[in-house]
Amino acid sequence: MRTIFRYAIFFVLFVITTLVVMDVNSTSQRKTEMNDSAEISMRNVLKANNINKMYPMTASDMETELIRNIAQNMNTDSGMDIGILEINTKGLMDITLTSEFTHLNGQADKRTMRKIMLVETYEK
Repeated sequence: MRTIFRYAIFFVLFVITTLVVMDVNSTSQRKTEMNDSAEISMRNVLKANNINKMYPMTASDMETELIRNIAQNMNTDSGMDIGILEINTKGLMDITLTSEFTHLNGQADKRTMRKIMLVETYEK
């Protein structure tokens, strides 16, 4: 009987440890996904506008492209707020991303990230 009780306690501790590790990993993955998505999206928009000059873009067009790119690159079930602080057709982007999600224990959490990217131009 003592053995059954002991193994039951070990099993409960194992389950709790597994859930904690899964929750920490989930938070880390969300942070990495936000960072990667913002960086890739900003780089693509600035590259299309300043480096490749695919077509003429206004600041409004750049905002639209950025939001579309972020939506394509994100694969999450959390709410996402995109704050565009500055977009300049000369090669400057400054944004904030806020992700709101719920942990496995039901507690709501929010992560915010700010990313600035600029393109330097030079003449040959």
